[in-house]
Amino acid sequence: MIQLRRGIIELMPFVSITRLRVRFWRDVPRFLIQSFRSARQAKCATGNLAVSVLRDTHRAFWIHTVWRNEARHALIYALRRAPPGYGAAPGLVR
Repeated sequence: MIQLRRGIIELMPFVSITRLRVRFWRDVPRFLIQSFRSARQAKCATGNLAVSVLRDTHRAFWIHTVWRNEARHALIYALRRAPPGYGAAPGLVR
């Protein structure tokens, strides 16, 4: 922790881990394209330390991001802002 004039800033990173399961095999390519677009967007965001997309069994995928604690607003912004075309795939994940 660092003490500044206005208070204390914690230097512990903030981690977001999400598991998504794609319903059908035919939707996997579209999901992967959107996932890698999101990962690229997160990598370019201020305060991002790491991003990874991992495959699990039965069409399940893990998305892992690590952010600087003081850049939590960047994480929230990145999560709320979907890449182009993402909303065009309702029912893709469950």
